[in-house]
Amino acid sequence: NKITLKQSNVFTTADTLPTLFAKTNKKSFINGVESCQFSLSALNRQSSTTVQQSLEGNRLFNIYKLPLSTPLSEGIDTIDVECRSGINKATFTVSVNVDTTPPPTPTLNTLPATANSQLSVTGFADAEFVRILVNQNPAAITKVDAGTFSTTLSLEPYTHNQQITITADAFDILENGPSTATSTQTITVD
Repeated sequence: NKITLKQSNVFTTADTLPTLFAKTNKKSFINGVESCQFSLSALNRQSSTTVQQSLEGNRLFNIYKLPLSTPLSEGIDTIDVECRSGINKATFTVSVNVDTTPPPTPTLNTLPATANSQLSVTGFADAEFVRILVNQNPAAITKVDAGTFSTTLSLEPYTHNQQITITADAFDILENGPSTATSTQTITVD
């Protein structure tokens, strides 16, 4: 259940074992078997293992699937797909960009030495989301906007003069992460 993003004929995913698929509006037969073929150096022309039909509006589509058993490597893999219907042959190439690398460590702006009922936490990140941890426990997740993040933490659960630690780590849009955590900052609840 990993997230996959599509842009043109390039799919970006953190899943090293994705299910490849081809969607056609005609049945495809390769060597007398209903299937499409997928070619990748690790695959060496493998045929789809399952086919399902999908009715979209008033059109019936066939979806030919091949779950991978050999992991794709980090980076871009090019896959050639071939489907045949009678004497008609359709081929196309897609690229799968496998990205399993967590984002870099975010930057947590300097926090005040003391705070009372609320604490504003801000910083910078090259990521999609930043998670704020209080005493090493997740306390908030905030979306990064144009490289910055900001959230307000309630300090109500903590007692007067209690010292608490704050760190942050990050996740990218594919949910890779967490990144390495920021340096710990300690504040005292006023």
